[in-house]
This record gives sequence, structure tokens and C-alpha cells, in this order.
Amino acid sequence: MNRAALYCRVSTEEQAKYGFSIDAQLEALRSYCSTNRLHVYKTYVDAGVSGKSIQGRNQLKMMLEDAKLGSFQHVIIWRLSRLSRSLPDLLEIVDLLSNHSVALISLTEQFDTHTTLGRFTLQMMGAAAQLERDQIVENASLGAVHKAKQGKWNCGNNVLGYRWTRNPQTGDSCVEIVPKEAELVLRIFELYATGDYGYKAITNRLNMEGHRTKRGYLFSVPAVRGILTNQNYIAKVRFDVSKNRKDSSKHAVGWAKGDHDPIVRADLWIQVQLVLSQRSRPPRRLIQRLYPLTGLLKCPQCGQGMIPMHTKALRKNGSIKMNHYYACGNYLARGIAACKPNYVRADKIEEWLFNLLQAIVSSSQIVKRITTSIHAKQSATSSPLLEHANRLQIELTLLEAERKQLFQTYEDGAITKEELRNLIGSIQIHLQELQTMKDNVEQQIRATKTEAINPAHIQSAIQQIRAVLQSANADMQRQFLRLFIDKITLPPNRCIQEARLYGSGPIGHIDVTNLLQEEWRA
Repeated sequence: MNRAALYCRVSTEEQAKYGFSIDAQLEALRSYCSTNRLHVYKTYVDAGVSGKSIQGRNQLKMMLEDAKLGSFQHVIIWRLSRLSRSLPDLLEIVDLLSNHSVALISLTEQFDTHTTLGRFTLQMMGAAAQLERDQIVENASLGAVHKAKQGKWNCGNNVLGYRWTRNPQTGDSCVEIVPKEAELVLRIFELYATGDYGYKAITNRLNMEGHRTKRGYLFSVPAVRGILTNQNYIAKVRFDVSKNRKDSSKHAVGWAKGDHDPIVRADLWIQVQLVLSQRSRPPRRLIQRLYPLTGLLKCPQCGQGMIPMHTKALRKNGSIKMNHYYACGNYLARGIAACKPNYVRADKIEEWLFNLLQAIVSSSQIVKRITTSIHAKQSATSSPLLEHANRLQIELTLLEAERKQLFQTYEDGAITKEELRNLIGSIQIHLQELQTMKDNVEQQIRATKTEAINPAHIQSAIQQIRAVLQSANADMQRQFLRLFIDKITLPPNRCIQEARLYGSGPIGHIDVTNLLQEEWRA
């Protein structure tokens, strides 16, 4: 049977402006399948998603995975721009479909990807789709800058204290002050203007009192900083001077007088900016210590990554002692309302980790057990493929038997020569389709088997990583540790000896600590 996958995509603007609604696309695609006797295997719909890239388009990704499994022989779309507006992405998708014997059919465009001229035509159409998108983006950007320079609001509903709405009489967009939110904004400015409160103190106070951001989240230090420096509050509107966002050196920001009402008085704004300038200073790295477990170590309470902090203690002899910790990043950013600090001594948890690494390296048995666990996961991945290949082989066997039976039926005089030719031709097409699907599945099985891990490779990799860690900087340490560590968890009592290390990459989320403890008990 000729199976077809139907793919539709639409963004809100396109649906309103061009009429590419999901229902309209699906109706046309199903009509085509009915006319051409194609069985609809599945419908894949990405609604309200941009076509600028593959990222974020879950249904497209699912369709491509099904194509690899040989689930269908055709992909039907309304037009190429529905598939992608990026020429590189479009060509990558077409190559993937072609490599798995899947034909791409566009209802509004004619091309044959099996010929040189057809591929050239496809590239021209893809380039046109990308050009159209780039022009839409450029025109929208120019329009936004022009409106901003005229003082028109361009922040939607993203600014605390304001609400973007429409005038019920004229239908024009406008912005109005939200009294309760405006009171909170004023309070933040007034607290900071006194000089007695910093970002962290204000953040903690707001969260403890139950206040939330415009989107309903806990306040954070960056959120408070953003409010104190946002000129929207003194009736100004931001616009981008440069169109080149990729080159930050050429990107500049301008502010125009807006047509909305201010929330913050001019004298209060000036006072806050004065305090900000007095407190601002170039960042200085006073602590030279490295913290390789930043982000890898998880808070035992909220599960967020833990980040470095330190405290100073005065010794009896008058010298200062520095104590280094990992603390919950959620707490440090949002205060006690978000989580507790859950301090962990940095030297103790790092010593635990490196001792664990040394135990893994020195134990050939634990490396073998890790390898066995990896192979078990690979086997779990390949088992569905093997079952699929077996089912396809059974279908091939049954079809071959049916073809032989047809010859016997013809010899018995039950069917004519013409009927035999038609039936055999139909079976032959189905046999070829099944064989292609089986070849694709077997290729995936072979690819899985080639990923077998040698225990010596794991042991060698860990030894090399440990050697590099001793001389690497903080960034390199984190990068190397992330090669094989997914996370390190702690129990609620923060007992380091009860910490757990989970692998990543080739170790695939295995509880390495548990394997090592089982080895010691044995």
C-alpha cells in the first residue's frame, strides 16, 4: 500500500494574512491522497510555529523519524514554505527523505528531486521562500523602529506596571498604567533610592511578601536590575539603531519620547541612576579558586544547579580564613522564598568526586559493569528495530508465498493471463516497498551495533579526564566533567557520603555511585 504522511504548518500571522489555515491545508492534502489512491498514514501539524528553522517543530521531527523507519513512501505538503523557509534546512530535509526512498510532493509547485533540473528548481524555490521570510523580518523590523521613533509602545504586555490594549472606540492599540503594578514599581525605585537596599535585598523582600513578576514568577536579581534601568517608566520607548543584530559592535540602542504616561518621577529616576552609578564598578575576581562542580551539583531541595559562594571568618591570630561552598542558585537569585541556601563545603564534595573517579579508574570490574549497563541500554534501543525487521520479513515471506500461489491458480485456469499479470505486478511493487523498509531498518540496527563500548576505552577516557582536570581552568574543568557526568545529587540532609553521581553521554544516566557500592559490597 502506498502510504503518505501529511505535513502542515502555519503561524498566526500567515493564517490571518494569507489564509494558510490548518483546516484548509488538510482538506487539500486529503483530497489529493483520495484522488491518487494514497493511504494517509499520519497527519503531522505544527500550529503557530515559525518556519525559520527545524528547532521547536516537534511534529516535523517526529515525521522525519518515522520516515527513517520506512513508515510511509510519500510526504505531501501544500507548498515548500510550509516545510521550511530556510534553504539549508529544506535541502537537509529533502536529502533525508530521498535517502529513505520517500517522495516529497507539493500541491502548488512542480519539481522532481530525482533529476538535476528538479533539484535545481527545488533550490530556487527554497531560496525564494527564505528571501520572502527575510523580507518579512526586515520590513517588520523597520516598521517597529519607525513606530518606536514616533513614540509608539512596542513592548506588548511584558513591562510590569503597564497593560497593552486597544481603544474600544477607535480600535487603535494603546498602553495604560496598571495601578497595583505601578505601585510595586514605585516601591522598588524608592527602596533602592535610599541606598539601604541592594538588588538581592529587594528581591528577597518582594518574594517574601508574595509579589510576582509580570509573568507570575518569583522576582530575581536580574529582574529587579532590569526594572531599575528601564526607561519605559519615564515615558520613553526603546528602538534599535542598527539592523545588524549578529554583530554586537554595530548594534546600538536609542530611546524616543513615548506617548504613554510615566510611572516614575524624574527626580526619583535621577536619584536611582545616581546610586546605580556609585555602586557600579568593573568586576574583579578576588577569589582565584576553581569550582568545577558549578551547575553539575544539584540542590537537594529544589533540584536547581548549585553555584559558588564564599564566606570570610576571622581567626584568633587576626588573619582571615576563606570558606568555600556550593549554594542553591535558585536561592542566590531569588531569595529565601524560592529555596534555602543548602550550603555544601566545596572542598569536601570535590574530594568525594575525585576519590570516586579514582575508584572507578582503579576497578576494572566497575568499568565492566558500566560497559554492561551501556550495552543493555543499546540493546533496549535495538530491540524494537529487530522486532520491526522480523515483522517485515514475515510480510515478505507471506507475499512471496502468495505470488507462487497465483501461478498455481493461473495454471488451474481460475484466472486469466491478464489478471495474473496485474496481480503479480501489484505484489511485486509491495515486495519492493517492504524490502526497502527492511533494508533501512537493518541499516539502523547495524549502526546501533557499531556503537559498542570497549571497557578499556571508558577506563582510558576517565584517566585522561582526571589528568586534564588537575591543570585545567574552571571552564575546561566543567566541560570535561560534563563529558561523562549528567548530575550529582545529594540527600535532604546534604550528607556528602550519600551523594549520587549519574553519568551522561556514553554512560547514559547510569547511577555510577550505586554500581560502585555494589562492587564494594561484592
